[in-house]
Amino acid sequence: MFIYSKNIFHPLLISLVKYISIFPYTRHLSFNKILKLYSNKEDEKIIKIFLMKKLLLFIALSLFVLNNALAQTPDSTNFFPHHKGDMWEYLFTDGTGYDTVQVIITVDSTDTNGVSYITEIGRSINPVAPPIMVESITNYRVNSLNEVYTDYYTDGAYIKNPLIYKLNAQLGESWSLDTSGNNAERCRIRSMDTNLIFGEKRIIKDYDFYLGDSSYNPPGLDRYEVKLAEGLGMMWKGGGDAIGNLYLKGAVINGILYGDTTKIITGIKNNISLIPKEVELYQNYPNPFNPSTTIKFEVVKGAELSLIVYDLQGKETVKLIDGRYYYPGIYSITWDGNNRSGYKIANGIYFYALNINGKTIVKSMVYLK
Repeated sequence: MFIYSKNIFHPLLISLVKYISIFPYTRHLSFNKILKLYSNKEDEKIIKIFLMKKLLLFIALSLFVLNNALAQTPDSTNFFPHHKGDMWEYLFTDGTGYDTVQVIITVDSTDTNGVSYITEIGRSINPVAPPIMVESITNYRVNSLNEVYTDYYTDGAYIKNPLIYKLNAQLGESWSLDTSGNNAERCRIRSMDTNLIFGEKRIIKDYDFYLGDSSYNPPGLDRYEVKLAEGLGMMWKGGGDAIGNLYLKGAVINGILYGDTTKIITGIKNNISLIPKEVELYQNYPNPFNPSTTIKFEVVKGAELSLIVYDLQGKETVKLIDGRYYYPGIYSITWDGNNRSGYKIANGIYFYALNINGKTIVKSMVYLK
């Protein structure tokens, strides 16, 4: 119930009318007129209604302005998401062939000063091999200012733990990675755009790594560029003297699937299609899955094979097929999401590997509760 008290409302009335008079919708009201109305006790009910309407209007306008301001200010931490178990899959191309490169976060911890320590592993898959354009193991440090540090590698340059990403940086801002020598390894925000990625509009920051000075006068050498997308992290890497390009195909970030991580591109060259296949491994369905999923494979030539599921650390989770002979044909096996001890697996990314005649085909899948 709304209770009116003159002792409370008199100072409130004076302050409120003075305050709301600065807004276009209320500045036409006369402060003296309101006080005159207030002196007529028969109109106290009108004054109460007037006060409440204007107070509600003021609150609504304030919330609208605040909401717009927040909506237009992206959270810079979203440009470098990092949770243990997060996974990104990229299409690599160098003009002569294609491959799928996978990046997975295995460690994510924060100390008492708010500094995050992150370890990610990278690899090419199908077959599993050292990665292309990313390191096998990368350690990051992210401080409370949203600055990202890690070792920096380019052809002819190595810098220990420099500042590589300023997540708060704005268009045109630049900083030094290394000041030794006549020319400095530097980075700048080359462009900022908004594009539709995986069904959502996202801000994209283009980090340009180059050799030059603070005025951006490079002696003809751009190292490479990295584009960080809001909510996704690295979506593209290439240009400059990079050996190729990485394009984001899909990701699982904090348990949410973006894009498509099911169409694994195998390492192929121009003539690999001429090699006859002994077996074909298909993507599991459904993926992500809960509680079970089906894995289908086709045997072209009869052979003994095994089908094993591994976790992110490469540890065996369960062996679905153990050295059994299969005649030519199409087969499927359903996995209930239990490990070899019969317990339900944890949320995350898993790999299933089909071994046949000394060859291994690997695909990834996601279990979500």
